[in-house]
Amino acid sequence: MHPGVRAGERSDPLKFTKGLYGVVYEIAEVANAWLLHRVEKNLLKAMKKEEKKKTMITVATSAPLNPSLFSSITPAKSRPQSRTRLAGILSA
Repeated sequence: MHPGVRAGERSDPLKFTKGLYGVVYEIAEVANAWLLHRVEKNLLKAMKKEEKKKTMITVATSAPLNPSLFSSITPAKSRPQSRTRLAGILSA
């Protein structure tokens, strides 16, 4: 049913009452508060992410390399030995 059908039954269908105004105002107030909360939450999240990124870059660039970390690395075997070994296995 179209709303215009009942509009004729009311004396003033476009009258915006005080009660209706209060309901609409409350809905708008809650929506604005929720939107503000989401924006603040996202800003805080972005700020924390940026701070974490800055901290990681600072730590990575300011920490000197410790040469003792590389002393335990052994060089890889040369490839010709592994190819010779493979050829011996295939010929057997």
